[in-house]
Amino acid sequence: MPQQILFLIIIVAIFYFLLIVPQNRRRKQALALQRSLEPGTRVVTTSGFYGTIVSLDDDSLELEIADGVVVRLMRAAVMRTVDTEPAAAGESFDQSPEARSDASDDVGSPDASAPQQTVSGR
Repeated sequence: MPQQILFLIIIVAIFYFLLIVPQNRRRKQALALQRSLEPGTRVVTTSGFYGTIVSLDDDSLELEIADGVVVRLMRAAVMRTVDTEPAAAGESFDQSPEARSDASDDVGSPDASAPQQTVSGR
């Protein structure tokens, strides 16, 4: 009987440390993020919108997602802030016309390693 109670206590402790502690940590991080928001901060919302905070209230904010397009959201909708610094060297994404045309040339060309099919004339 005492072994069963000890086993039950161990199971409850494992669930506590695996489920409840990380959940409390995430909740505290989310509250800290919401408290740190201020106008001019670039953010990403939970729905995937990128924008700049224009104004804040107690529980809501106004987010400019495009020039002249301002939407009102709950503070809880902010998932994270976005760094406004440029990408580090080596992390840049090449969108030059040459890079795009090189990538599109490979789409329709047959692969040299693919077997060639021939049609017999019957």
